[in-house]
Amino acid sequence: MHGLFGMANRMPVRTIMLPGLGADARLFDSQRPVLPRLEVPPWLPHREDETLAEYGRRMAATIDPMEPFFLGGVSFGGMVAQEVARHLRPRAVLLIASARSGQAIAPHLKYFVRFAGLFPERDFAGGGGLSRVFASKFGQLEPDHEQLLEEMFADTSARFVRWGIAAITDWPGVPELGVPVHHIHGTDDEWIPIQSVQPNQVIAGGGHLINVTHADVVNAFLAERLR
Repeated sequence: MHGLFGMANRMPVRTIMLPGLGADARLFDSQRPVLPRLEVPPWLPHREDETLAEYGRRMAATIDPMEPFFLGGVSFGGMVAQEVARHLRPRAVLLIASARSGQAIAPHLKYFVRFAGLFPERDFAGGGGLSRVFASKFGQLEPDHEQLLEEMFADTSARFVRWGIAAITDWPGVPELGVPVHHIHGTDDEWIPIQSVQPNQVIAGGGHLINVTHADVVNAFLAERLR
């Protein structure tokens, strides 16, 4: 019996991660070595005029809470994860290049939201004019990282992206979750400026895609926090 208990304690921890807006499970390929039991739930179709809190409540209903787990996400995914955590009880919340409220979003993104309705939906899709603008705000990327972004954007609903941008800028945040929140952020993030957040660890020169561009540092941070 003692041996079985010891084996259970050594089992890899279950970790549920949510990708950024316009991304999918491929965003976490670099994290799989340190997250062997990684789960990336697919995004639910949004409902028009749905708030991030309402969306998070629906996402929470898709997660089996019976086995203990860590919960987290990148950018938009980290914000949704905090709303999900209001309805479940993760061991901790892991934020990568994310924020605790929409107040932290860069002013240029908020300004863009005011005029989003004037743009045709095709501009939000992969290869569209706005998707190229978004990609330029991720900083200097290696060719394979640029290709990854392009492929994920191309497979993302343009309507979902437009809704998500508006939802996060209006998001008041979750002031108290009742579980630990661990946050890592880059100093050169153009979507969520470092001055607007209070992370536990900062990556010098890191942009908005640190889990890909600085995977070793992010993975070390995750491994430490999961312990």
